[in-house]
This record gives sequence, structure tokens and C-alpha cells, in this order.
Amino acid sequence: MLAALGSSILFALALTMSRGLAQVDGATSAYFSSVVITAIASLPFAWPVMALPADPRGSLALAVVVIAGAVRGFADIEAYRHGEAGLLAPVTYLRLVLIATAAYFMYGEVPDTATIIGAVIVISATLYIALREARLKRLSVRVAPP
Repeated sequence: MLAALGSSILFALALTMSRGLAQVDGATSAYFSSVVITAIASLPFAWPVMALPADPRGSLALAVVVIAGAVRGFADIEAYRHGEAGLLAPVTYLRLVLIATAAYFMYGEVPDTATIIGAVIVISATLYIALREARLKRLSVRVAPP
């Protein structure tokens, strides 16, 4: 549980820092610098157990994960570069719901009651915040002087 909490804190810190870097150097530079830093930090721990898949299906799965991860990382940086953090942050929690859905279809994992209640809370909070932000934006446009 502490590892998950630490990961969330570091992920939030990384997105915050990449937003500033992306404003100055662009999203591509911000993404690749984060990948290089992550590789340097994790390589000593991964090296002793690192291995490439032996069969073509494993290599294909690894390629899909790498490409999807790269697209997600770049998209996160672009979203935070152009969007409002208050609106985007709750949307990232929808990943939990998507992961649970994928686990159900791919591995037959059935979410327990606490997971379903958590998903409902996450989806409800995300929709509430998105609607509230949209309403506040509309109100600020109406009240702004011409």
C-alpha cells in the first residue's frame, strides 16, 4: 500500500514538473527527458532480472505495452500542458475503472463490493467536477467584460 501511495505522489509530482517543462521545451522534450530519467533510476534494479520475451507473442505484447505507454505519457503531458489541472486530475482516476474492466475481460477477475463502490465514487466525482468546471467556465465567460 505504501508503494502505491508513493507511486501516486511521484506520478503527480512528475506531471506537475512536466507541465512546466512542456511549456518551455515542448511535450516531446518533456516526455523523453522523463523516460531517460526513469531508465537511469530503474536500470540498476532491473538489470539483474531483465530478460526479453522468448516467443513472438511475448515480443508483440511487449511492443504493444511500450507503444501504448509512450502514447499515454505523451498524451498526459499534452493534456496538462493545455488543459486545466483541476479538471484533468480527477479524469486520471478513471484509469482505475478501466484497469478493473480490462482485468475482468482479460483475466476473469470479478471486482468485489468495495471495488464497485470505489468505482461509483470515482466516476461520480469525476462527472461532478467536470460539470462544475464547465458551468463555472460558462459563468465566467458571461460575466467577463467585452
